[in-house]
This record gives sequence, C-alpha cells and structure tokens, in this order.
Amino acid sequence: GYHIVAIMVALVMGDLVYHDIAMQAQVVLLGEIVSRMIPFTLTYRSDTWLANHLIYGAQNRIRDGRLGRTNLLTVVYITGLGVFVTALIVSPVLPEVPVRFHQLISKMAYAPVAVGDAMGELIGSFYGRHQFKVWGFGEVNKKSLEGCAAVFLGSLVPCLFYLVQYDAWAWSWVWLVGIISVASTLTEVAAFRSTDNLVIPATNALIMVAAFTDSATYAR
Repeated sequence: GYHIVAIMVALVMGDLVYHDIAMQAQVVLLGEIVSRMIPFTLTYRSDTWLANHLIYGAQNRIRDGRLGRTNLLTVVYITGLGVFVTALIVSPVLPEVPVRFHQLISKMAYAPVAVGDAMGELIGSFYGRHQFKVWGFGEVNKKSLEGCAAVFLGSLVPCLFYLVQYDAWAWSWVWLVGIISVASTLTEVAAFRSTDNLVIPATNALIMVAAFTDSATYAR
C-alpha cells in the first residue's frame, strides 16, 4: 500500500499547489528522494531495528523472499525514473489540451501505479489461485489472474472518478480510460518485476500522446 501513500499524497498536494505537470513531477520526485531514496540507500546493508522494521520490514513483499531489499531499492529508483520519464513524454502535447485537463492527464498516468498496481499486489498475493510465471528476480516470480483483474479495476475506477472530478465525460475520455486500464494491466504483467512503476505510467503517457494528436476531441 505504500504506492498509495507515496504517490497519491504527492499528486493531491501537487493538485493543490501546482498546475504545471513538469513542476508537479519535481514535487513527486523530491518526495521520492527524501522519503525513500535516501533512507533506503543509507540502510540497505543495515541490520538495525530502524532498517528491519520501519524502513524495509514494513514494505517487504511476500514473494521477494531474501531479495526483498534488492527489489524494494530497485522499485524506489525505478519509481523516481518513472516520474521523470512520464513528465518528459507527455509535456510536449500539453499545449494541445486545455489547461484544466493537465492535472487529469497526470493522474490518469499515475493512478494505475498508485492504486491498480498496489491492488494487484494485495489481491494476487493473498487470493491469487490461477497463477502463471513472469520475469523477475524475486524468489517467487508469479502473478495471477485474480491479481490482474485487481490491477484492471484498480486502474479503471480511480480514472473514472477523475473524469467526474474534472467534468470530462466526453466519450473520447471514457474510451481513453478504458484503453489505459487495459494497457496498465498488460504492462504490469509484461514488465520485469519491480520495473512496472516506470513501464506503466510511461506507457500510459505514450497512449495519451497518441490520443491527443486529435486534440479537438479532448478539448471539452
């Protein structure tokens, strides 16, 4: 659930303060650096109570096993890279879209990571019955159909909520949410474990860049 705490809080704060995606990305990235990159890196080889219980222990994923710290440290840096790359991809097309939708674009890129990926981890780990192998360096590199369904719903529902929040109920936006939800589910499965925090939002950004070439469709 740390996905939700780290990314969604940053997005909400960015929504209150900034209306520029590049600036918002800097806010999220700064939060990642201060709250995770620095403490995770400094305590990577530490065997203290702080490292074992507060920093790493509370977030180790069940399937990572003895590689838990390696996977988590990878996730920390991949997430920061994902924030930067996603903003870089989507920024050039923002002038083609009304300013009032800029925050919506940002949230649609990141919500599948913040909520969908977290739900997939929780549901798949505890309730996944129909499992299949995936690429990764954890001790158990498997995902499940139940987890995939959770990723899809965890991507779809928040994005639909954002359409309500920003009054973007044109069918073009609804279709875009559906495409992003499906793409997020597929990329979460295909991405090397621990890299999906980069692959999912970057893929979503590319989808929106392609969609916004017909900018008039998204101008209302």
